[in-house]
Amino acid sequence: IHHAAFASTCAATLSVASVVFLCYFQRDCSLLSFFASLAGFLCALSIVSLVPLDIYASVPELNDGDRDARTALQELWNFLYWVTFWLTWAVCPLLMYYEDAGGFTWGARL
Repeated sequence: IHHAAFASTCAATLSVASVVFLCYFQRDCSLLSFFASLAGFLCALSIVSLVPLDIYASVPELNDGDRDARTALQELWNFLYWVTFWLTWAVCPLLMYYEDAGGFTWGARL
């Protein structure tokens, strides 16, 4: 796998996500909600970085049978899946209820 291509697509993905979030996020939301939303947005945009590399790794004529590259991509896809799963079903719903709660202390809000 070409590390320069992967690094450049990751940097571009991070840059786009940061610029979009800095322009459009609610100014009165908590920092924790901001970072959870940014993580979700990065998970969605990371597909732009991973799909071309996955296609490259699956073509044997291009990668000379590099099993380490395919194993690394499999681990990245697994990591992306589980981060997205936990953000979707645990972290983001809990943060939504926490932000909507009317308590003044963190214990009362949970």
